[in-house]
Amino acid sequence: MLCANHSLGNPDIAFFISTGFGATILILDKDWSLVKSYGGKGKVDGVDTHFFADAQQLKNGNVVVAHWSGHGRADSKKAPQAIEFNQEGAVVWSWHDPKRAGTLHGIEVIE
Repeated sequence: MLCANHSLGNPDIAFFISTGFGATILILDKDWSLVKSYGGKGKVDGVDTHFFADAQQLKNGNVVVAHWSGHGRADSKKAPQAIEFNQEGAVVWSWHDPKRAGTLHGIEVIE
């Protein structure tokens, strides 16, 4: 999934790209060079990552990602549905409530 113009006015950042089953968010500049990445399959402490879908950069610079963990109704029990990363790439918050929601593929945080 390609999300353009989520850079909060930073001219050095042009694109957010979700790698899906790679469970990584890539932040690229206008020349398609890697600026930063978040997550990674098996590289997120305390979270069994499956599929990173939509992502959004928050006003504080952190990144929130919709985390999809399967098609089945019970798949939302596997892992958090939303994950927030700080600018260093550490998980600072996650939301996991399989009783209230299934797995996510889109997310929009209203600040």
